[in-house]
Formats: sequence, structure tokens, C-alpha cells
Amino acid sequence: MSFSPGQQGKYRPLVARAWQAHCLRTNQNPDVDSAHETWYRLQLNECGFRTTIQANQIEDYDTIMLHFATLAGDLQAVEYFSNASERRHRYLINREIEIGHVTEAYVQGIARNMGFRDNLDECPADHLHRIWIALVRHNKRHVAAPCVALGAKQGSRPAPSGRPPRSRSPRVNAPLPF
Repeated sequence: MSFSPGQQGKYRPLVARAWQAHCLRTNQNPDVDSAHETWYRLQLNECGFRTTIQANQIEDYDTIMLHFATLAGDLQAVEYFSNASERRHRYLINREIEIGHVTEAYVQGIARNMGFRDNLDECPADHLHRIWIALVRHNKRHVAAPCVALGAKQGSRPAPSGRPPRSRSPRVNAPLPF
């Protein structure tokens, strides 16, 4: 899968700035296309890819962008892409809070029970991911039950096992709106 047009609009200028920075450091002519292509492929190879088509639009994009931002010396982009996974998980947690109508204190209680910090801003991405999964499961348990009761009032048959029907899990690697 290749990067989206919006991602390409951020990726290509960053690669160009990284190339310019490389040329300034090495006193190389930036107009030599073969040198640029060799350097570019070497940088992608350092990230673990031969081409961007192999990369996904979420974690791999963040990794590649962080690499080129470091090469370009763009501190703002380095800060942004080094925290991208945590920011994405906080967004998902906030969305589950809104869906399930739970409070921040409830989420902090989940974090505390898992042995994590109460402050979600200080949690690493893997902790935030586990908290998000717990919220998804909570919402599936508590949102599905009223649907079954509502269905029973309308004369529909209950699920064969007597349990509420299962709802689909969210796609973990689904593209986000930012």
C-alpha cells in the first residue's frame, strides 16, 4: 500500500529537505539525480523498506517520516512523529470514552488496575493500546445489552445462546482522520 495523497504532500517535501541537508553536510551537488536516488534508497533501506509501497499508512509512515525529519534536522517534525503512536491511541481512547459514556476517572482506574500511570499523557503507546482495548471491550459489553432488551420488546427472538449478539471489533490499523 502506498501513502495517501495527503501523506505524500508531507513526505516528499520532507525528503527534499533531508536531501538538501545531506548535501550541505557532505558538500555534494544536490542536482545529481543518480546520487539522490542512491541516497534515497539507502535511507529507505535503513528504515527496513525497499520502497514506500511496502510501508503501511500508519506506523510505517510515522517511522519513515521520523527518520527523514531527523536527517533534515526538523525538530518540530521529529517531536510530532516521535509521539504519533501515543497521540493516536489517546484519540482512540477519547473516542471510546464518548461512545461508552465513561468518565476520565474510570479510564484512570483501568490504568491503575493494569499497573500503569494514572496520567495517560505519560503512558507509552503499548500501555495506551491495552487501555484502549479494555475500553472497547467495556463498551461492547455495556452497549450490546440494551440492544438485546430493545429487540426483545419489539418481538424479535433472542440470540440462540441467550447471550447478546457479538459486535465487531474496531479495526486496529484503520486510518484515522488526522
